[in-house]
Amino acid sequence: NRIGEKPSRFLYVLVTLSLISTLNRSAYLFYFILLAFKDKKLFYTYLFLLGLVILLLLRAGLGDIFFNTQTLTSRSELLEGFNISFWKEGNLMTYIFGKGDNFLTAEVLNRVKWDYRQDIENGYAMLLHTYGFFGLSVFLISGIAFVLKLVMEQKWYLAAIVSYYFFVSSFFTQEFVATSFYIFLLVILIIRKNPAALRHNI
Repeated sequence: NRIGEKPSRFLYVLVTLSLISTLNRSAYLFYFILLAFKDKKLFYTYLFLLGLVILLLLRAGLGDIFFNTQTLTSRSELLEGFNISFWKEGNLMTYIFGKGDNFLTAEVLNRVKWDYRQDIENGYAMLLHTYGFFGLSVFLISGIAFVLKLVMEQKWYLAAIVSYYFFVSSFFTQEFVATSFYIFLLVILIIRKNPAALRHNI
């Protein structure tokens, strides 16, 4: 399509299938937030189908597929190395400015269950370990300021997406060390400043 026109249905379906094929919970939540603002009919359809699948699984005795707490337990266990490296072995300067990297030492890894994961997956823990409370504060203040700016401009769906990407997805992973995070920010800024995109409510 030409610049300024709405994306074609084909591209919409293609992006949807691509998101589903990622099997990534963070991507799914992002997609549902987007649908809640942009395509409520499809959003409610997905919610209905999801509820139906959950009900069928519960009746079949397979509810653990959706209500499995093992992943939550593993996420907690993955923070053991961070707790040792930052909280137990850190000092005042470490708490303020961090250790300068987001990797655990071999000594720390020898004391935790997940001894092959040298990186810190939780985004907030990674920021604390690398930049301390100073760096975490800069990240949070910058994110809040960005969201408030979008709210003041009444760009509600952009504010919701940015809030999720900055503050919620960080519990799952450290997205800001990936190129995709900066591509996401660039797209948001383009949409925010593009009159054609705003006119078509993209």
